[in-house]
Order: sequence, then C-alpha cells, then structure tokens
Amino acid sequence: MGIRSDTKAALARLQGLYAKSAVFLLNTGLLFLFVNGVLGAAYVVHDRQVGPQRRLGRIVARHGIEKVARAYPGWQRADLLVLLDESARAFGNEYEPYTEFRPPPMRGRYVNFSENGYRPVRNQGPWPPERSSFNVFVFGGSTTFGLGVPDAQTIPSLLGDRLTRDGCGRPLHVYNFGRPAYIALQEAVLFERLLASEIVPDAAVFVDGLNEFYIWPRPLTADLMHEALARSLQPEAGPDLEGWFAALPLGRLARGLLARLRPPTPPDAEDLARERPTAEQAIAAWTRNARHIEGVARIYGVRTLFVWQPVPCYKYDLSQHLFFDAWSAAFLTPARMRRGYEILDAQRERGDPVDGFLWLADMQEGRRENLYLSDMHYRPVLAEEIAARIALHFEEKALLTCATARN
Repeated sequence: MGIRSDTKAALARLQGLYAKSAVFLLNTGLLFLFVNGVLGAAYVVHDRQVGPQRRLGRIVARHGIEKVARAYPGWQRADLLVLLDESARAFGNEYEPYTEFRPPPMRGRYVNFSENGYRPVRNQGPWPPERSSFNVFVFGGSTTFGLGVPDAQTIPSLLGDRLTRDGCGRPLHVYNFGRPAYIALQEAVLFERLLASEIVPDAAVFVDGLNEFYIWPRPLTADLMHEALARSLQPEAGPDLEGWFAALPLGRLARGLLARLRPPTPPDAEDLARERPTAEQAIAAWTRNARHIEGVARIYGVRTLFVWQPVPCYKYDLSQHLFFDAWSAAFLTPARMRRGYEILDAQRERGDPVDGFLWLADMQEGRRENLYLSDMHYRPVLAEEIAARIALHFEEKALLTCATARN
C-alpha cells in the first residue's frame, strides 16, 4: 500500500510539473508571438517612413537627401527622388554567365537598361547594331554607366552627341556597356563575348582607373559566388534556426541592439592596402589586360581607345568635394590609388602603355567646384568634358574615318 501511495504521489507531482511546464511554454509562445507581432507592426510603420530614403541609395542614406539635392541644382525634388530610386535599383545585380553579374533589365523615367545588356543613350541605335552604321561600344564601371544621372547624361550618350555632330558620313550609334562595379577584366570578357556572338563594333572605348584600385583583382561578387557554390556542394544541412530567428522582427531588434552596442568601425587604410595588391601590381595587371583586348580587337578590325579616368583623390582639391567622407570606402584607399596614377603617369613619359590611350586623370586640376554627385560619380558637367575630350581624340586620331561598312 505504501508503494502504491508513493507512486500516486510521484504521478501527481509529475502531472503538476507537466501542467506548469505546459502553461509556461504556452505563455512563452504566446508572448513570443505577441512581441513579434508588435515589433512587426512597428517595423512596418518604421520602414514606411525611412524605407524610401534607404531605397534611394547609399549616398542618400549616408548624407541625407538635403545634401544630395545640392549636387542637382535645378531639379525638382519629386523628379530627383525618382532618379535616385531608379539609380539605386539599377545597382541590383542579376547573374550573367562569364561576367558574373549585370544590372537587371529595367524601364524607368530616367534610368533604363536593355535586356541586351546596355543602357540606352539619346537617339539609341537598333539592336543588333546595323552593319551599315559606324558603331561605338563604350565599356567601364559605374561612372561610365552613369550612376546618378539620366540616360541622356551619361558619358557614352554625351559622346554620341559629340561624334554625331562631328559626323562621319555613315550613321553613327553609341552603345553604353558601362556597368556598376565592373573591373577591366570583366570589360574584356564582355567585349569578347560580344565578338564571339558576331556583334562587332567599329570602335570600342574602355574607361578605367577607379575600380582597378577600388575593387580589383576579383569581381565584386566573387566571394558570394564562392560561398554559394560551396553551400551547394555540402551535404544536406539541418534547419537553419539562426537564419529563421534572424528573419523575425525580434531577431531584427536583436541585430539592431548589438549594432548599437558594438558599432562597426571603418577599416584602417593600411589594412585595406594589405588586403589588396599593390599599386604596381594593379597597373601591371591593367596593362596586360588592355594589351590583350587590343590584340583581340585587331583580329576583328575593331579600333580601340583606353581612357584613364579622373578620380577624386588625384589632382583634385577634396575641399571642393561635396561628399568627402573619411568613413567612406572610396576615401580609405586614396594613397594606393594615387600611387597607381603616379606610376602610370610616369610610364607615359616613356610611351603609352597601349597604342590607343587617352590620359584624362589630371583634367580636374585647379578646379574650384564640386564635380561629383556622390563619393565617386561624376556630375554632368564633368561627364560632358570627358565626352568632349574623347570625341576630340577620335578626331585627332582619325578613328571616325569611315571605312567600308562591314559585310
């Protein structure tokens, strides 16, 4: 009888413990759902207020729309917001074989990108290009793409206006193959893929310099591609509880609190320099790539021009730069970039690195005005001057001599 009563007592205690645990877990679950619901509703309101500004791009998030608007004199605020939103969306990359990424096809009021891989210019020519026309392809990074300006104010579009006025006897069309975050190696791959597809221009212009120090030696998405491939080859993993929690409003709150407790600090400029090749290595790699392009272009009868672009940290008074910010990555590695420009400038005294070369790096020297729309992207006034210098080079080197149309 004693054992039976002891068993009943143990069962009673177990039932009581179970009931308390069930109530605790139920209340905890309900509280968890309630807190996430409240936080979720709060974040919806928050995102409606600050989300649009975030979608306007990194430069607005860092400096605010009021300061950015100062770089766009004459623009109505509503129009500027549309331009900035479209420009930010153009940086949303999609996968492309061989080059790794490109802007997604899009149609906007100011920013457009063709599914054929180029950004339209004013009086855009047809695709594929007509063989009876004189076709000029322009390659480069985001400064060539024209991040922050309408289609008609990009360097390739302004170049098309200039070359059209200069005339060549045949219809002339310019195609803007500039793409945000591209390095010279990706430009070479894109150029060769076009040639392999029997899309052969009469002339090809490559605008380089900035990304050879800012991004090179690997494409911007190289680490992401590596991680994605590594994950795809791993055995099937269990449920991603960490990712599940991070996606919840409570997880978002936790990340925000941790970020406030341990605010990120920008890397030291010397650390950045150690993580990347030296200026000498960057210049040597760019030169080899340019000579490779030149050799391939010669086989297809394409005239080439390599433009070394201006950058904020070389022969420009940064006190005039509206968006100079020591915390921005664009200004954390100026010593190496400036050193690379000095190396190439010195080499030019012994001869240009390639046959078709145009040095525009010092065209900002002595200028007492802001020439940038962001930390590194050109205002239309500078883009217009770059286009004019390229057009003048075309004229001086007779690059527009209208040879017989391609068969």
